Amino acid sequence: MPKFRVKGCFKENAEDVEIIIEAASYKDAERIANQKGILVSDVLTVEEQSQKQHETSVLHTTPPPESKKKSKKDVIIACVMIVIGLSCVLISQVILTGDSSSSELYTGSWIRMFGWGLVGFGLIFWTLARLKLYFKHDV
Repeated sequence: MPKFRVKGCFKENAEDVEIIIEAASYKDAERIANQKGILVSDVLTVEEQSQKQHETSVLHTTPPPESKKKSKKDVIIACVMIVIGLSCVLISQVILTGDSSSSELYTGSWIRMFGWGLVGFGLIFWTLARLKLYFKHDV
């Protein structure tokens, strides 16, 4: 019976696994792995393994270090956006609490809306940047 190298992960904890199974066909090897609680991602004959390994060695599985630096820079930019937005909200509060004319009230209201909008965009940008860092690739 031919031997097959089955790659995948365990259903319970998503831990990577690679096993060799003796089976009559690719489908049988996949079925046996599923019965053992493995989610199958690839099935190869033992002879094909060396060819496939040579092909995949050229591919990058992790992003280059500069993309991680870019994601950290994105987090810093998002934090700056949030701080500027909160500063605008505080400035508008100072404008709106004093003895103000109607034009100052109008300006203060717009500054407050701009500040909260900037805070919202900063939070969205921060979340996306953190997801890039967590998943280590572009989201």
